[in-house]
Amino acid sequence: MQIIIPKYIDLQSTNITDTPPLWDTSTSYVSGEKVDTYYSDRPELINQPWMTFDFFTTTDGTFDLTNSKYTWDGSQASSDNLYQTVDLKSGKDYLVVFAVSDYSDGNATSYVGGQTGTSASADGYYQQIITAGSSDKKAGVQVDAAFSGAISYVSIRQIGTTPPKKRWESQTSQSGNYPPIDDTTNWVGLGYANSWMMFDDFTSTQTIKNGNIDITVNSSKCNSLVLYNVYAKSVQVIVNDGSTDIMNETFSFYQPSTSSSYWDYFYADINRYTSMKINIPIGFDTTTRVIITPLDNQDAKCGHLQVGNSRYIGATQYGLSAYLKSWSRKDENQFGEVYLKQGRRAKKIEFDLLLEKGAFDDVFQILESLDSIPIGFDVNEETTNYTSLVIYGFYNRFRNVISHPAFYECALEIQELA
Repeated sequence: MQIIIPKYIDLQSTNITDTPPLWDTSTSYVSGEKVDTYYSDRPELINQPWMTFDFFTTTDGTFDLTNSKYTWDGSQASSDNLYQTVDLKSGKDYLVVFAVSDYSDGNATSYVGGQTGTSASADGYYQQIITAGSSDKKAGVQVDAAFSGAISYVSIRQIGTTPPKKRWESQTSQSGNYPPIDDTTNWVGLGYANSWMMFDDFTSTQTIKNGNIDITVNSSKCNSLVLYNVYAKSVQVIVNDGSTDIMNETFSFYQPSTSSSYWDYFYADINRYTSMKINIPIGFDTTTRVIITPLDNQDAKCGHLQVGNSRYIGATQYGLSAYLKSWSRKDENQFGEVYLKQGRRAKKIEFDLLLEKGAFDDVFQILESLDSIPIGFDVNEETTNYTSLVIYGFYNRFRNVISHPAFYECALEIQELA
């Protein structure tokens, strides 16, 4: 068995176009209108939505404890930074969110490592993506000498080359309400935008495209690519080390029939693999391009794509069980008609591993560090290749047993993230 420890997805390029516009603080939205907002799945470097004053440095700003915001009255001698000193990486992109209120004059902008964004000169929430400079390690918001107003809700995360987006639907005619804050009143979250559904934490939410899906991700220090819940004819994988293609292979999703019936061989529907693990060459600065080719006259679909590092854990023991859990249920409409309401389904696998003598602590510590983190599992033994045993999720149960002086047993239960 192998586990695939995921790398944060840095989407270098994609041919998926998201049609809704980006949310803007100055735009009025009618009920039912959809917008996208930027999002990052990286840990927040600054996460102070209520502006806890102990964590921010400023020269002329005054903290308003009652209203949880910093204020300026326009009398400051020069521009002023509201910042924290954090572990910035020069040249990397960062998503900065902040809110302006009580505005009357001047400008405010995001500030990351000496670089600033677009000036904000009105009340509202702002999202800005800034490439960090190298002049300092400060991150936050900068106001100019004329700024009179308040700053609150500062949040900063690192973000990839092509940033993720989340989608929202307006519930009423309104403007200025930031979706992640006001989603219970003005907005309802619809999940990720189509371009990012293949990178979220669920296999049932698919990126769908009429034609090829063509994306490139950063795969530095990764030796595995895994595709889950794919509906396609084939996938082409091209790994580049910065100057040369070191891998260019096409893999078919055609699944040969194992039936001994000639009728099935000639007339039954063609089966397709839905999950596939592909070994890719590892390097320090590689990108992996993935081209998913759809079936004739069909859409290409991908539920989840993962690049990461495969680690061999132990030998899968026979006697394992794989089964499906379904959330479909009977429902009744207003006319009293009973029907089956289709729900999600997910795989679960329970099995034992045979561990080498020296691997007991190593395996225990690896799985302990991955608690509640969705990762990839390839439960196949070395001599088998069942796609049903390739699963993306987290372990529900883990137990190590010292059963023999020369080897140990490990019991695992894995739940797929549907």
